[in-house]
Amino acid sequence: MNKELQEIEDKLRESRLPDTDFSKSRYETWHRLIKAQRERRKPKTFSFLNNWVWTFASLIIIALGIIIMYYLSSL
Repeated sequence: MNKELQEIEDKLRESRLPDTDFSKSRYETWHRLIKAQRERRKPKTFSFLNNWVWTFASLIIIALGIIIMYYLSSL
């Protein structure tokens, strides 16, 4: 992936005119570059879990914290 990202960055720096429509090629190149940068920045740990799993887990942790605070305040 780094090789592909480097290739895209070099192509953009050199600004070579492609054989096909330049505006379409430039648009596709920029989108490939942005996609590669997002993939590079994406954390690898626990990335297999969906966003709703993280939301649900956060709500459970908050609820447990509130229950513990009420329990401790009643002592």
